[in-house]
Amino acid sequence: VESITDDFLGISGYTLDELQDTSLWYRMAYPGDYEHLRGLISEVVMGEKREADIETRWVTKNGEVRWVHIFCKPCVDEVTGEVTELYLVGNDITERKNAERALRESEEKYRILVESSPDIIMRFDRDCRYNYVSSSVKKIIELEPEDFMGRTPREVGFPEERDGFWEEKIREVFGTGRMVE
Repeated sequence: VESITDDFLGISGYTLDELQDTSLWYRMAYPGDYEHLRGLISEVVMGEKREADIETRWVTKNGEVRWVHIFCKPCVDEVTGEVTELYLVGNDITERKNAERALRESEEKYRILVESSPDIIMRFDRDCRYNYVSSSVKKIIELEPEDFMGRTPREVGFPEERDGFWEEKIREVFGTGRMVE
């Protein structure tokens, strides 16, 4: 281990001297990620891969689990073809991973709420095309939600007078930013 940034030392909680023990690097790997991480790095060292991009969890000295993105690339001796060094660049991506998890959970709650509603819920784009139609639409008409996607009310086949009304109201919402009932 030749160079480690102060940022990494701060994140890991270990000192530069402690990180000279290469076995510590594997002990820092989260138990469920260890084999995958070891396998990818081994493939790079053995020349089976030219590089590896890895998102994995590491356990800091104080026991906190942090997500880290690691880019791994070997330095190969041009004469012997052997790997002489291994470059690892790591970035702490814990905040991003936490935000992704929170977004997935929020989307799942929203999906469950919308799909369990007896009301028909629709979403349109500026061109009055359907982007979303809840499955409750099947209770009112004999069309599947997929039958609406990317189409306008006219293209779905609703009566002409309703099409004009829908288009007017949708454009009003986009134009004013206010809700219309």
